[in-house]
Amino acid sequence: MAIVFNSKSKEYWQLSNFYGGVESCYMKDRFLNPEIVALFNTFETCNKEEFIYYLQELQPEKKDWTQAKLNYWFKSVNGGLIPARGILSKLAGASAKDTPTGRRRLKILKRLANFDGDLQIKPALSYEQKKEHMIQCLKTKYQKKKYRDILLSTGDDILHEKPMRGSGDDWTYPGGDLLGQLLTEVRENIRTSNKFIHQ
Repeated sequence: MAIVFNSKSKEYWQLSNFYGGVESCYMKDRFLNPEIVALFNTFETCNKEEFIYYLQELQPEKKDWTQAKLNYWFKSVNGGLIPARGILSKLAGASAKDTPTGRRRLKILKRLANFDGDLQIKPALSYEQKKEHMIQCLKTKYQKKKYRDILLSTGDDILHEKPMRGSGDDWTYPGGDLLGQLLTEVRENIRTSNKFIHQ
């Protein structure tokens, strides 16, 4: 069988990189300035009000934010709302791309970090480097019992992360499906080794 999921899925939504710090881990590595790295860390610990503030600020072109558009980025669980915090790191990390939107977002990033210096951005990674970096971020997430148990509950099912909008890319299904492959690899590592520390 196959499990197709994303951050909005009814089940297995916590496998998404928008939860558990994966997006922050992956994106903050693009920046060398400690102030910017600290901001990415803040994204992962922010409360609901802070999340909404950052979400709105990270849009170079101001949106008409209706309550429905804000609610889209929250998952309702047991009467509470859990923000998909990874979207903040995804938006901020995209600022490293030399595009008009990226350059505008870099200015926003500096303002949010209260940083006036020159940003130091690492050169773009090769495909293999991206893959290796992502698997390290996934391993960090699945060291945590909560997420590890969810991943193991998928048994031997094939895993596909399908984007919420649009078609797949190198990472998602039905494109290269790399995230699904890496999750399968991490799942197998958990089963066959003792290198994951129980928390």
